[in-house]
Amino acid sequence: MRTLYIECVSGIAGDMFASAFLDAGLISRQEVEDLPRRIGWPDVKIEVSSVVRATMKATSIDVSAQGESWKQSLKESASAPIPSGKIEIRGKAHEATHSLSARPVHSDGGAGSPLHNHMHGDSHGHTHGHSHGGTHANADGWHTQYADLDRFLATRDLPIGVIEKARSIFYNLGRAEAEAHGMAIEYVAFHEVGAYDSIIDVLLAAICIDRIGVDQVECSSIPVGRGMIQIAHGLQPVPPPASANLLRGMPVAPVPIAIQKENVELATPTGLAILKTLEPRFRWDWPSGILENAGMGAGHMDFPGFPNVVRIGVFSSGVAADSSNYAKETVCQLTFNVDDQTGEETGRFIDRAMKEGALDIQVIPATGKKGRPSMVIQLLAREEQKDRMIDLVLRSTRSFGVRVEKVERYRLETRFEERDVQGSKVKYRIGTNLAGAFIKEKPEFDDLP
Repeated sequence: MRTLYIECVSGIAGDMFASAFLDAGLISRQEVEDLPRRIGWPDVKIEVSSVVRATMKATSIDVSAQGESWKQSLKESASAPIPSGKIEIRGKAHEATHSLSARPVHSDGGAGSPLHNHMHGDSHGHTHGHSHGGTHANADGWHTQYADLDRFLATRDLPIGVIEKARSIFYNLGRAEAEAHGMAIEYVAFHEVGAYDSIIDVLLAAICIDRIGVDQVECSSIPVGRGMIQIAHGLQPVPPPASANLLRGMPVAPVPIAIQKENVELATPTGLAILKTLEPRFRWDWPSGILENAGMGAGHMDFPGFPNVVRIGVFSSGVAADSSNYAKETVCQLTFNVDDQTGEETGRFIDRAMKEGALDIQVIPATGKKGRPSMVIQLLAREEQKDRMIDLVLRSTRSFGVRVEKVERYRLETRFEERDVQGSKVKYRIGTNLAGAFIKEKPEFDDLP
């Protein structure tokens, strides 16, 4: 069992996510720097550097462009045929399979035209908590239609797993923008998020997700920022509407006290779309297990006295995947049949047996003698409870006999933890193996609000 834990120390942005993987050694510097060439952008450059954030070393990624080949390739992809097998994508994050066969025609209509509701993205100049800094690719009014961007991604010469994950991230982002502006996703057009640096961030994130090969993903709560930010179409509150849509169902953390900046966006739409695609389980501490790798990805702003980083860790249970990892015990299984017992009588027996110490009971529908509907009832009990349970079966049910055999039972070690869920206290049952590694959990149904 391997777990990826994402700690949003100061929020999350797309470049910080990939930088953390690079810092942990989970992807190589060469494959990061080689990505622009692989997608047909020879004049886009990725620079990797080591930086310090609040005295802690972290890795930073900078993306720059010396020309406009990226624009040309996005334009060409708008009319290029999609290779077989890449026309549609169905992912967990998608509500349905979506196709690019009906791309909307660009409009020169007035302000009421839906195509004039262009969406903002990640790079908000100097007001942005994780800004790449400098002049961004959208400075000349560039925007990318969602359908064109999706087609571009679908036609890149990259592993299909990477392509699917990148498209899923942009699909989640486009859906959030469409909801925020009251339009269909086909009419969404990105400004900053449609520029080369944000597209590179998403593709690097997709490579990381495709590479990691973990059984589950967990994440901390997310600081989102405060105040107002300047985007392509003016000031918007933090979090902007699309980010708020992506945050739905995620735990939001307060801005760290040490971050004094009044207007700052800590969780960008791209970073949140990555989390939405990963569908993590949220927790407030590191998972148990053996730490295999850890890394920190730096944001481009340096907050005095507070690390502007995303930290990741990969954990394993540290034991082989075999039955010796779990608690084992020998119990007695009592089996008997009834074909003339009412549901009320069966329910009363089950309640009494559990109170008397039965470990588990199941009722299996069956066909008995003379074609009668019947029930096979199986009861598990500890060896010292065997005689009591035999007596209970023969005295409290309509059965005239009971079969008994010893069986081995493997089980998880369990503990209970109380959590606050939507203002209510909910008890969670947590299962671990003998080494204490987390396996699964579930809320107590009766506690749910």
